[in-house]
Amino acid sequence: MSVLLVYKVFQIERFKVLVLMIPALLLLVYSIFAPAPNMEENRRSLNTSSSEQFIARVSASFNYWHIEVENALGQTVYKNENTSMRSTFSLYWAWDKQDRLWFYYSDDGTIHYLSKSNDGWQLREYDKFDDALELKPPSSLFPSYVIPKHKK
Repeated sequence: MSVLLVYKVFQIERFKVLVLMIPALLLLVYSIFAPAPNMEENRRSLNTSSSEQFIARVSASFNYWHIEVENALGQTVYKNENTSMRSTFSLYWAWDKQDRLWFYYSDDGTIHYLSKSNDGWQLREYDKFDDALELKPPSSLFPSYVIPKHKK
């Protein structure tokens, strides 16, 4: 249909119309059969801590992001299925060297971290001005389009 329309409107020979359509067809074929790009390191569903003692499993349901941490034996040590982070927006995560799991939520730019304490694992919101431990999220946490405020 579109070939005939171009032919009638511009009075171009059919052969030339087909030649003009070849790049579009090649692009279509490439987009269908090209391999998927590698997932960013801070978006991989299974993510191992730097000490290799814990594995984070992060997944999205229809409404929320689900976070699960397992120890080296495969036992679940933390599971939070209804976080305040809705899955309609992107979530990025990365471990730091102290086995804290950090999260960057793209909706509002908040940063959370999951850390092990005497009471078990706890998810906290990061506040660089109020945190007594002077924690800093790892730079690998942030997507390429974000320049963290603490780096400015």
